[in-house]
Amino acid sequence: NGTITSLSFTPDCSHVISTSEDGSIKIFRQGSWQLEKVWPKAHKGTPVTCLAVHPSGKMALSVGKDHTLRTWNLVKGRPAYTTNLYSRCKQLENVVWSPGGILFAIPMDSKLEISSTEKAGILQTLELQSKVTASIFLSDEVVCVGEASGAVSAYSVEGSCLWSLPVEERVRGLAYLHSQLVVGTSGGKIRVYHAPDITELPQLAASADTGCRITCLTLFDYKSEVKVKKEPSDEDPIVEKISPSSKSIHKKKRKLSSFEETSVLSQRDSPEKKKKTNGFEEVPVSDTRTSSKKSKSRTVSQNLCGQKWVVEDSKR
Repeated sequence: NGTITSLSFTPDCSHVISTSEDGSIKIFRQGSWQLEKVWPKAHKGTPVTCLAVHPSGKMALSVGKDHTLRTWNLVKGRPAYTTNLYSRCKQLENVVWSPGGILFAIPMDSKLEISSTEKAGILQTLELQSKVTASIFLSDEVVCVGEASGAVSAYSVEGSCLWSLPVEERVRGLAYLHSQLVVGTSGGKIRVYHAPDITELPQLAASADTGCRITCLTLFDYKSEVKVKKEPSDEDPIVEKISPSSKSIHKKKRKLSSFEETSVLSQRDSPEKKKKTNGFEEVPVSDTRTSSKKSKSRTVSQNLCGQKWVVEDSKR
C-alpha cells in the first residue's frame, strides 16, 4: 500500500524482504513469491526506509522515519532491540552490513557512520560533500558511498578516499556482486561498472534507461539460488527407478500368478492325459471355481520344488 523503499535477499537467496512507506516489512519466498511473514507496523506505523539482512541470515537491521534503528530476530520472527538515533540524525534512509557481518554503516545526512559489533560502538565517521543517499560495503575494509550530488566514491574503513566517480544524477541505489558495481540513479538509469580491483577506479561496462523512478535496487547470485528437487514427470520411464532386487521380485510374482492360473484341478473331475511343458506337467482345468485353496497351494508347492505331478482323489 506504499512505495517500496528497499529490497534485501537472505544469504541463501531463499527469501526476499521488502520495506515500504506504509510502515510494513514483508518476507516473500523466492521463486513462488508467496508472502510468508508481515510486520504491518514495524516502526510504529511510520515509513520503513531500509532493511539489511546479516550475512548469517539470522538477524536484520532496519531504520525508519521514527528515528530508530531496530534489530530483528529472523529465526523467531520478532523484534529484538530498538535504538533511538534522533539526537544524531533526523532522517535515517539506509543501513548496510559488511560481508563479514562485523561492521554496519548508517548514512546520517552528509556523514556515514561505521559501527563495529565487536567494539559495540562507532568505528569511523566519514565526512562527505553532500547528503549520503546510498551505501554498500565492497569488502570488510572498503565501503562505497553514493551522494545526492551525483558522486560515487570508495573509502577505506580508516577514512581515506580511494576513488571518486561522477554519475551526474542523484544516486538512489548501489549494489555489488562478482566484481560488478551497479548504480541506480533518480533519472531511471542503471549503470554497471567493472571493478576487479575495488581500490582502483571502476570502468563503465553497460548502462540502461529503465524509464521509471528508481527507489532501490539489489542483486543476488543466481548460481547460489536454492534448487528445488526435480519431481518425476509422467514421461519419465518408471523402470529406471526400480532396483534390480525389486525387478526380480516382480518377475517371480508374475511367474507364480501365471502358473497358478494354469495349474488348478477340479476335485470332482478325473485327471486327463498330461504333457510336459518347460519341466512342468500341464493339466487341463475343468472348473476353477470349485477348487479348494488347500489343493491349490499344495499343487503349486510341489511343482515349484521340482517334484512329480501328483493327482489325488478329492475323497482322500
